[in-house]
Amino acid sequence: MANLANVLKQEISDAVSAQLRKEMAEINKSLSTLQREVAALAALQPLAAAVTGGAPKRQTRTITRRKTGGRKAADRAAGTMGAAGRKAPTRKAAAQRTGRRSQASAENAEVASAGTERKDSSRFSASGLKAHRKSIDLSAGEYGRLLGVSALSIYNWEGGKAKPRPASIAELAKIKKMGKREAQILLEQRKREKLEG
Repeated sequence: MANLANVLKQEISDAVSAQLRKEMAEINKSLSTLQREVAALAALQPLAAAVTGGAPKRQTRTITRRKTGGRKAADRAAGTMGAAGRKAPTRKAAAQRTGRRSQASAENAEVASAGTERKDSSRFSASGLKAHRKSIDLSAGEYGRLLGVSALSIYNWEGGKAKPRPASIAELAKIKKMGKREAQILLEQRKREKLEG
């Protein structure tokens, strides 16, 4: 009798295991498909940002939940919850913030049209930054010292992982006009200022 029970348990266990493996294979296949789709959408995100004139308003919180440790952490990372675990501001509050931003954009546009026109040199290009840094023969650390930022910031800008702030873009425009000697002289001045101050 005990032998029959053990055989029956083993058969049931094998059948359940086979069914679970089959279902897990289907789930993994679906997960792989979804991950490819997310990666394709992520690749299109910079293009969408360029077309719409800014970053997308919403971010997905797909895989972050699993990696960051739960729903609250994933919501916080996606920007839908505050740091203290409270729900993010309502749509009305978001609309008010957007209204303030559009007012600030309008004010910036008025200032720009009032006589300070943007020049082509104030645009940022990751490949242009790297090419200029190499042409004046400076390391990322030295180039960062010229701008007042870290070497990591320079690497992130060159790699397209981050973009410089407007103040840094203005400094970049000045530095791009410099030659090798001028950059070395400015670098020496910055070193001396750092030692003195």
